[in-house]
Parts: sequence; C-alpha cells; structure tokens
Amino acid sequence: MLKKELELLVQRISPIHKPKLYLEQYTTPANIVADMVWEAFMRGDIEDRVVADLGCGSGRIAYASLMLGASYVLCIDIDLDVVDLAHRNHAKLLGPNDFAKIDYIVLNVLSNGIRRVDVVLQNPPFGIRSSVRDLEFLDQAFKIASTIYSLHRSNSESRILIAKIARDRGFDYALIKTYDFPIPQLHERHRRRIYYIKVDLWRFARRK
Repeated sequence: MLKKELELLVQRISPIHKPKLYLEQYTTPANIVADMVWEAFMRGDIEDRVVADLGCGSGRIAYASLMLGASYVLCIDIDLDVVDLAHRNHAKLLGPNDFAKIDYIVLNVLSNGIRRVDVVLQNPPFGIRSSVRDLEFLDQAFKIASTIYSLHRSNSESRILIAKIARDRGFDYALIKTYDFPIPQLHERHRRRIYYIKVDLWRFARRK
C-alpha cells in the first residue's frame, strides 16, 4: 500500500459531526493521519504491534494502523458518542477478521487501568482551553507504551517543555515534522470559516 492510498482509505472514516468544545474535539485530517501512521510504519512501529489510540475520536488513527498491519488496537475515549462513532465507522469499513482486532473503551484517558501496549499513536487536545491537557495525555502514554507518536501544538516553549518531560520520564525523543492543522468553524466563538495552527509530530522511545 502507498501512503496516498492509505489517505484515501482514511477519508472514508466519518468525522465527528457534533464536536464538544470542552473536549476540544477536532477531527484529524486524513492526510495528517496517513502521514503520521505511515511514519510509524516505516520505522517498524506498526506491523504486528499492539497499538493504542488515546482520545480516539472517530477512529481514524486506529483504522490506519490496522490497514498497515497492527495486530491489535485499543480505541479509548472519554466520550461515549465518539467511541460509538468509531465503532460504527470500523464496522462499516472493515472485514470481520480486522474488526475483531479492535476493542473500544469508554474511559478517561488519564485514569489508571489502561493495559500496556507496544505503541501509542495520539492526537491529544492541543491545550487551547487547558494549557496542560496534551501533556497529561503524553504523560499517560509514557506509562503504558515504550514507543509513542504524538501531535502537539508547535511553539518554542512547548518544544522545550516536551523535551524535558521526555528526558525526565526516561525517553529519547525526535521532532519528526510540523503540520498545518486546519481548525474549522465549528462553534459560535469561531470568527473564521477555517484557520490553521502549527502542530508538531513527535516520536518518543523508552531508553534501553
């Protein structure tokens, strides 16, 4: 499969139609999902791996991971509505063998009790309403996985802080690339039809 083919498959996943502002629910664009998961795949972090998507939303990252050979995927989100959406999306698009490789869990990502996995891939809340929400997701990922791919709002202060947290938790880190992430006009407080924020893709690996 080519990366462009993966992107076209991901586009078939229905987005969140009624996002909740307080949860900062923004559907990750198909091109970013495909690129992110492809980067992980090319580094040997997807095929035959157990993957968790923390804050899974409509299930795009989980779906892309399965398409590239993940052995098992956990879709975890605090919102029952979006977990149900992810379940319906996957049931519509996946064959029975692949569909059997996903579990859906309605749970606060910050809770204890999430099983250990090989890899976390996540697009956490960017901290627009809460300046530490994405770092809380990242800290949880450090607890349950040895390899993490995570999107975070791009600025110099954030980069310094994320690098420090990773070192303190015993992880090596690499800033892979930066995307222009579109935020559509979803709420009354938004004044533009669409605007873009810079978002960094990081890879973290537990030190041996």
